[in-house]
Amino acid sequence: MDMAASSLHEATVDIGSTVLHYRTRGVAGDLPDLLMEHGGGGSTNDWSLLEPLLAAHTRVFDYDRAGSGTSLRDDLGRGAAANTQRLSLLVEKLGIKKPFVLVGYSLGGLYARHYAATYPDQVAAVVLLDATPTKLVFKESEFKRALRILNLIHWTARSGVATLYWHLSGKKMERERFQGFIKQMSAPTFVPNVREELFAIPGIQVEVAQLSEKLTHPTLAVIAGIQRKNMPPAEVLTVRKLHDKLMIDAPAPLSKQVVMADANHSTLVSAAKHAESVTDHIAAFLRDVASR
Repeated sequence: MDMAASSLHEATVDIGSTVLHYRTRGVAGDLPDLLMEHGGGGSTNDWSLLEPLLAAHTRVFDYDRAGSGTSLRDDLGRGAAANTQRLSLLVEKLGIKKPFVLVGYSLGGLYARHYAATYPDQVAAVVLLDATPTKLVFKESEFKRALRILNLIHWTARSGVATLYWHLSGKKMERERFQGFIKQMSAPTFVPNVREELFAIPGIQVEVAQLSEKLTHPTLAVIAGIQRKNMPPAEVLTVRKLHDKLMIDAPAPLSKQVVMADANHSTLVSAAKHAESVTDHIAAFLRDVASR
């Protein structure tokens, strides 16, 4: 990889309501800039594998949403419209080349869809990575389970158990990447901030559905073929049908869906071999978008 692709710029920017942490890597060229929306409860750490790979093809921007990662929380809330308002200010502050391509992972897919529908002329295309469907119903038991996991993750990060496991497992994750996760998950604000975003999901789904239930931009959807082990088969089928229905209505001819059979929701962005495959699909899609 060349030096331009590997060179990382990381800083914060004041957008008025809050201060957002962002990163950029790569050089602007013939392909559209990429703007990345991380998953629910995530941060720029979600992109630690994909970001340098994508930067070999174009300029990449990613950031922590308000109240996520190291970005400060504000009073606008976690709704889709509030996030779109903040993101539009960030786009202007950073001078992102328009029209750009929005990449949304998991919950970030809903935020990306809302932004694209609100500012259609700013967006050339959308990439959805195992994105949350608007009509996927989350049960109360799922939220409670997620909170139990969050508290466990927070405890292991603060107590040093996670670091011990990292050493015992042979340090399979790069030190810098691992330390980034530990810093994020051990922060006192981690659990309350993630909890706030999780419980905002149903409202975010409504906002997106009301604004634009159908995709209005060329869209690449990359879907994980392996679902959670505790997900009932009927629910797995429902999720797949929702993804399929969304893409059936996506504008032709560039829109397409890819199912990565051996990836699950997490490894789609966190496993090296999957990150490489996702990068290949996105790079090909960018070339198609740029040449139309």
